[in-house]
Amino acid sequence: MDRGAFIGWAGGLLTAPLGAEAQPAGKVAKIGYLTASAVGALDAFKQALHEHGYIEGRNIAVPLYA
Repeated sequence: MDRGAFIGWAGGLLTAPLGAEAQPAGKVAKIGYLTASAVGALDAFKQALHEHGYIEGRNIAVPLYA
């Protein structure tokens, strides 16, 4: 192995971990939920969001404002 090939191989080996970093987390949408006392309605609302692909804590947050 000549010197140029060795330096290229060693440089690639040293920089490989830099390309394996995790992707930055996406934005989490926030939906405010204002209610007087209908707790069951909040559960149904969260269930409907889940059915449409939203997962609380991962891509959506639903704070309760009572």
